[in-house]
Amino acid sequence: MSSLVRDVRPLPPTVRRLAAEPLPVPQHDPSDSWVDPRTPSLDEMSPAERAKRPLSEVAPFTSKLTKVLDDWGLDAITGFVFPGAGDVVTGTMSFAVLATALREGVPTIILLRMLLNLGVDVVVGIFPIVGDVFDLFWRANRKNLDLVERYRGGKEKPSGADYAIVAVGYLLATLLIVLPAIWITSLGFGVAKLFGGE
Repeated sequence: MSSLVRDVRPLPPTVRRLAAEPLPVPQHDPSDSWVDPRTPSLDEMSPAERAKRPLSEVAPFTSKLTKVLDDWGLDAITGFVFPGAGDVVTGTMSFAVLATALREGVPTIILLRMLLNLGVDVVVGIFPIVGDVFDLFWRANRKNLDLVERYRGGKEKPSGADYAIVAVGYLLATLLIVLPAIWITSLGFGVAKLFGGE
């Protein structure tokens, strides 16, 4: 033990001076950040550039809203608890998906197809019970979000089937509006003639 004590030598003056000084605090240099300052934000990217990112990252609110409304069945539940009004409210919320489609550069024909999906959802959903069961299977928001994922940023071009679906859908919608109007007008003329004695 005494030999060990004798072998311990005092530190040189330079070492003792450095040990007594406080350690320097490193300063943050923005240029050393792991985020490349040249990388644009999502808002600065074009739709084609954003299409390379996951849709859940590009549009987190819309992705979560679709999960709540359709995957968790809130659309159908709201329509069942508040018939008519619930469908209007959830249908209005569904326009967030359309806003995302516009932002992501989805073609116009696909936007029309998405509007058609929403129209079917709102019209059928107005009917109590039947409309709520239909909502569980139709899931318009999920359909529309899948269309956004498929066509955003020019990832895929619309096909002839897309144009055919939109044409047939809007033709049927027009007939559903025009034919009852013609029938009601004819009925009105018939009643007028009956009571008019002609």
